[in-house]
Amino acid sequence: MPLFVIVTGEASGDRLGAALMCAITKACPNARFIGVPGPLMRHAGCQPLFWQEDLAVMGFVDVIKHLALILKRRAQLLKAVKALAPAVYIGIDAPDFNLPIERRLKKQGFKTVHVNSPTVWAWRPGRLKSIAKSVDLMLLLFPFEQAIYDRALIPAVYIGHPLADQLPIDVDVEACRSALGLLPQHPVLAILPGSRASELAYLAPTFLAVAKNAVAAIPHLQCCVPLINEASLQAFRLYWQTHAPELTLHCSVANAHSVIQAADTVLVASGTAALEVMLCHKPMVVAYRMHALNYAIAKRLVKTPYVSLPNILSEHAWVPERLQEKATVRQLTEDVLAWFKETDRYEQTRQHFLRLHHTLRQNAAEKAALAILNLHAKNTLSPH
Repeated sequence: MPLFVIVTGEASGDRLGAALMCAITKACPNARFIGVPGPLMRHAGCQPLFWQEDLAVMGFVDVIKHLALILKRRAQLLKAVKALAPAVYIGIDAPDFNLPIERRLKKQGFKTVHVNSPTVWAWRPGRLKSIAKSVDLMLLLFPFEQAIYDRALIPAVYIGHPLADQLPIDVDVEACRSALGLLPQHPVLAILPGSRASELAYLAPTFLAVAKNAVAAIPHLQCCVPLINEASLQAFRLYWQTHAPELTLHCSVANAHSVIQAADTVLVASGTAALEVMLCHKPMVVAYRMHALNYAIAKRLVKTPYVSLPNILSEHAWVPERLQEKATVRQLTEDVLAWFKETDRYEQTRQHFLRLHHTLRQNAAEKAALAILNLHAKNTLSPH
């Protein structure tokens, strides 16, 4: 009965982890899972050592604020892994938390797998040396990463992206709108202001002002705001009541994919959500603001010309990216309204995103499960 310790630190990793657990269980029905799950992984059967939310911090400033708790959880997890002696430790995302743990465990003889490479192609490429000492296997979500790991002689497998498998290629937009209680014949703007409290603080007031401008410019425009959980919904409502109480919004919880699929275009916080929008084949405007210190540090470190995955994967600016002081209400309003006016550009972008969807659709969970179980089998059969 193999035991897997599986650890993630945010919502996107929770979705990925739940799909991976199901795939491992399908191939190995007696597998057990213990670790740091989100709600989807808990539902899939992962016994929690503590909660994913304890690790859900972002940026240098947030990490410093929560450093004591993070270090406490790291020590707790290392102690538990040594006592449990799992078949494989599986770290999903959260590289600054998972990789140091993986390095110590690998040094002690435990098998370690990391799912979703840190962005070594964007910043801190020197991390590859540390990664080589930390993982027995890296599972890659994007095709361009394979060559990077091959050059570094780090065992790695491109598995594709689980979201590309989960999201359908063909969608009935009118049916999606009807299911959400929207009028199918009227245009829809989806607004995704992020899931963390810091993201909402920096982006929600601006996104609400953009929505007001868009509604004034487009007759019958319907604005939808999907939030990740009830706490995020309540936090967003406070911004709504303060900054735009007269604005009609369709707010909901935990149905972002349905809202994106129902939309014409999307105003989205930079991050994994931009990839979700791309995989729903929707043109978008990407924006982000953060603490000034975080931004100053990140600006010096990031080496890519783009920050959003649709543009990074394309090596071309298919969607506008507005960061920090450039994420103004006026600029974002112009960007959003342009998607409703420039029909040729709109359709070309949709078709390009459809092609990228096919590229990333690789049965990721099944490939990941096979790679992990193969690693476990090799370890079991080794003389050691």
